[in-house]
Amino acid sequence: MGKAVLQGSPEPRARMHPHWPMPDADGGLLVDPEIQLKAKKFSLSVNLYYSTRSEQLSEYGYGRSASIKTYLTSMMVPDAASTASGVSIVRGNLSEQIFYLFGTSGQITTYQSAENTANVTTLLYDSGADQFTEYYNDGMRLLYKKHASSGDRYEIDRAVDPDGVAQTYTYGITS
Repeated sequence: MGKAVLQGSPEPRARMHPHWPMPDADGGLLVDPEIQLKAKKFSLSVNLYYSTRSEQLSEYGYGRSASIKTYLTSMMVPDAASTASGVSIVRGNLSEQIFYLFGTSGQITTYQSAENTANVTTLLYDSGADQFTEYYNDGMRLLYKKHASSGDRYEIDRAVDPDGVAQTYTYGITS
């Protein structure tokens, strides 16, 4: 039997082979094919994820997600007042970042990242625009708005680079 020609690529290790994904050290199975949409200023990278530990059923399938499926929800902290005192950003890679209320000045509310999350972003809420903005150290911003008429879920509305170039996201119509 002949061996497949690898076109100069090294022999795939068990964890590299696309048809034989192996679980990571904690038992989660992650498969992440990538789609690159090139643009002049900044490109859009879409990564697909699968985890055997996720019980989520989404438009991508059971236990599946995509990097562009990032959203923010309000959350209650035990023993907190009746208003939400924190927010959770659920990333498309099936991870979650928790932010706690830090302070409010006028229409702007600032949130602080939970300890030990290795998160380096800052999160603000503008009550006048009903919009969250997540600021990255390199000047990039993600703006979250409600795209559905019900619930407390804010989805990515725009990604804006430091020069003001933006990618706008639109979502399906809800009735």
